[in-house]
Amino acid sequence: MKKSAVILALFLFCFILPYALGQNDAQASGIIVGKVTSPAGTGIEKVWVRVYNLSNLSKGQAQTDASGNFRVQYLATDQYRVRFETYSAGNYLPEWYNDKSSFVTADNVAVTDGATTSGIDAQLAVGGIIAGTVTNVSSAGIQNVSAAAFDSTGAYVNSGSTDASGNYSIQGLPGGNYRLQFGTYSAGNYFPEWYNDKSSLETADNIAVTPGSTTSGINAVLATAAAISGTVTNAAGAGASSVFVTAYDLSQFPVKDGMTDASGNYKIEGLPTGTYRVFFEAGYNTNDLSEWYNDKSSFDTADNISVTAGGAAVINAQLAAGGIISGTVTAPGGSGISSVYVTVYDLKKSSTKSQQTNSSGVYQVQGLPTGSYKVFFQTLYASSNFAPEWYNDKSKFAAADPVSVTAGATTSGIDAQLAAGGTIFGRLTGPSGAGIQGATARAYDLNENYVGSVTSDINGRYGIQKLPSGVFKVYFAGPSGGGFIPEWYNNKSGFLSAT
Repeated sequence: MKKSAVILALFLFCFILPYALGQNDAQASGIIVGKVTSPAGTGIEKVWVRVYNLSNLSKGQAQTDASGNFRVQYLATDQYRVRFETYSAGNYLPEWYNDKSSFVTADNVAVTDGATTSGIDAQLAVGGIIAGTVTNVSSAGIQNVSAAAFDSTGAYVNSGSTDASGNYSIQGLPGGNYRLQFGTYSAGNYFPEWYNDKSSLETADNIAVTPGSTTSGINAVLATAAAISGTVTNAAGAGASSVFVTAYDLSQFPVKDGMTDASGNYKIEGLPTGTYRVFFEAGYNTNDLSEWYNDKSSFDTADNISVTAGGAAVINAQLAAGGIISGTVTAPGGSGISSVYVTVYDLKKSSTKSQQTNSSGVYQVQGLPTGSYKVFFQTLYASSNFAPEWYNDKSKFAAADPVSVTAGATTSGIDAQLAAGGTIFGRLTGPSGAGIQGATARAYDLNENYVGSVTSDINGRYGIQKLPSGVFKVYFAGPSGGGFIPEWYNNKSGFLSAT
């Protein structure tokens, strides 16, 4: 962006900007159409056709219909490259237009706004298939095992999932050698493994694949793992839903996790033999307190749980009730302000929980441990132009009044009356003087903290609202692909030099 860009930066701290922002620009109307067929000439359904510009940024996509036809719309005048992806389409190999193997070698496709570029067709080659059956030690098929194929470089290529009988098929594989991983995250209490009964990609056996052929009999027998299960209740004894339960090993690494259902029941499966410590993370919008097993406050003090492959441990928890902070957020006239984010911080300035005000400006932040907190009222998403503040009518964290909370009790009356916010506004133009639509203007305070941002309208106008009184620095970035150089006001290259 040149210095000739007209930027009118004014601070208005009592009134809303008296102009209306313009509407979005008209949508680009260039089109690419074509047909995707098999070697026999029949259309292939459900091929994803993705369009990229020459910077490899996605600009549009569509899926082929039952006859193999596709239509990618809303493209601006430019040169593009087109990829045909076959993950949902059956045993065909993906490719770039025109019969190319990579973005770098793909042919360009010229598109003009308002016109249709037709005949961007593709005839896809048939791929190879890996197939087999996954069973448990009792020879029963295991459903929902993920079978994923990796090429000789270790890159993921494609995958399939076992059916109710344990059968799977991985299609659309180019010729070459592959290594196969059987993942059990959704399959139940089994150990994952690599083919053939190996523990890693590096030690896995190679599987040779030929296009047009099926490499069958790539089977696996999965061993039963250990499990931890139980029930989580709240202080009233009712099942606590949506509690995130995680098993950590003694190095504090999270090994496996699960979540409680509507009745508070959970199950963590696929655990190796070992000793674990379990954390119960309370649901965000509940008044329950998180804890470690057994009713402990930290990993270091948590009880150990030992499990053996093929066995299970039952671990229950009753979560204590937390404390609540409540209040009302109003405008200077006394009316409630909706959609204000009320965030509670501990005295180390770590965010604990937050909640939005309702249509009357009322909020309630719950699930807080006993302690002292500071409360921030943030208005970025409120419908009107109000300045944010800390409780009680303070401008920064250090000056904010502390709020005492006791678990199981409510600290009420933590209200806020927000002052009208200020606005920085102006117009962003290019070297020709034309307004730049879709540019971003971001405001930062003198401590380099982000305060607010906005996107410029069709005429290049912007207005950053909901600002407290103070001095700010503004950063401007052009729309993606526009070729404009970002800058700070006034034509400065960095925060420190910005005015």
